[in-house]
Amino acid sequence: MPNDASKLLPEEHFWTVISCSLDNTQSEGLTADRQIDLLEHELEKLSRDEHTGFLGHFYHWYFTAYRRDLWAVAYTVMGGCSDDCFMEFRMWLVTRGSDVFHAALKNPDSLAPEFDKIPEGDIPLWDYDLTDHFDSRFGDGAHNVAYEQFAFPEEKISDPETQWTGDDEESIRAICPLVFDQYWGNTRF
Repeated sequence: MPNDASKLLPEEHFWTVISCSLDNTQSEGLTADRQIDLLEHELEKLSRDEHTGFLGHFYHWYFTAYRRDLWAVAYTVMGGCSDDCFMEFRMWLVTRGSDVFHAALKNPDSLAPEFDKIPEGDIPLWDYDLTDHFDSRFGDGAHNVAYEQFAFPEEKISDPETQWTGDDEESIRAICPLVFDQYWGNTRF
């Protein structure tokens, strides 16, 4: 799939758009509303094909992050994490940029300092619908045509060996000890 999206928008350009939406803050103190405004501004610069490629890359990385170890991090930080919540957490993770995203894939504990950057009142979830913006630019239902250009995998956990349960704190701590020690039981998010 990334190669298909790369035909429309090089992957480096995808991550540049995300980086521009971070407003040179590395997400320090950046509100979700401000980032959404900046992202929309960057997306307006893209042609329809480029914007389609952007969606292709975004959803590729979103599906790549469907992992139990990352779910354990989200569960820990937010004091629970439903399927829908984890969908928005993965979208938030992609919007953190290439370095943060890829570091989290290698070591979910690398996200611990990222949570400290979130301004009061925001949470590590991205509830913005990228398809609505695409449709507003290119017509109702246009995102369906764009989405169908890509062969996304059926959503399934990519790390089945990583097991944890919400009622077994030690199983979560084993996956993300730094995040667990800093955020277990927090009331911020």
